[in-house]
Amino acid sequence: MIKNNQRKTKTENTKHACAVLKSVCICRGLVKSRRAVSTVISNLILIAAVIAVGFVALSYANSVSNNHVIQYGQAVNEDIDQLREEVAFEYAFYNSSTRNLTAFFMNAGSIGNIWINSMKVSNSTWSYMWNWTTADRPMNYLNNSVAANLDISEEAFIVVTLPQSGNYSLATGNVYSVKLITGRGSFFANNFVA
Repeated sequence: MIKNNQRKTKTENTKHACAVLKSVCICRGLVKSRRAVSTVISNLILIAAVIAVGFVALSYANSVSNNHVIQYGQAVNEDIDQLREEVAFEYAFYNSSTRNLTAFFMNAGSIGNIWINSMKVSNSTWSYMWNWTTADRPMNYLNNSVAANLDISEEAFIVVTLPQSGNYSLATGNVYSVKLITGRGSFFANNFVA
């Protein structure tokens, strides 16, 4: 019985050894045939190159799409901020001797940091517009200190002088329109009687 088990084990070991030798012989045949090896290596290099180019293209597309998402988000936030702006006119006063028009207003919106970039005065026959940069913006708080911007519920005024040349005078009793344009692009208009 022991001899039979030993014979079976030897037979199995022999078969296994033959199988190993056959696989080694096949590998040796491939190694000896340089054409087969160079074809396999060139295919592997080609596959790796295609995968690398694919990852580069994917990375670029991801980067571009992320930039567009960020820009779109910023544009939406700016639009929302613009919708939250509201300027309420309180009073407009025209001094005919100095040709100064003073417009009083307040930030009645739900967002702070409002600044005025332009003011337009008009009637049915003419209009005149003042545009300001950040440095020369003539917006003042009610205590006459310079107002760079208005937070929620803050009040301010702007004094502008109508030009001497042209037909830009305001006649007493006539209706005129004042339009304020904010830095975010919102505009608010109100009529007043000079």
